[in-house]
Amino acid sequence: AGRENLTSAAGATVSFAPVSFSFGKISASKNRAAALSVTVTNSGASSVTFDLSAMKFTPSAGTAGAVYAAGEATPGDSRISYPPSLTLGAGETKALPLAVAPGLPNGTIVQGWLTLTGGPEPYHLAYWAQVAP
Repeated sequence: AGRENLTSAAGATVSFAPVSFSFGKISASKNRAAALSVTVTNSGASSVTFDLSAMKFTPSAGTAGAVYAAGEATPGDSRISYPPSLTLGAGETKALPLAVAPGLPNGTIVQGWLTLTGGPEPYHLAYWAQVAP
């Protein structure tokens, strides 16, 4: 999902499993969201509260399949839903849900990053799905 700061990673007290929301191809649905969750663990000695936000990525037209396809990142993504915040007590593990909205047309690519801020470090989790018949 991008570059990694190994110095920060070595001392991290928050971990994710898996490290991204990779839906793959999902069936188009008029009324049911496609949902996944990531397990978040706080191995630190104190509680932590994260605020969540999304950054939508839209590839530039005509660059699909290119090794370094250009595109545009914009705040927010109405095609997904997730909780506004997540609080983990010391040593606690919780599921962090993310869902792709129903009613999206076939062929839609849902792509971006979910960002968690307010904890010891900001964290970015990539998400990706393609709506298929």
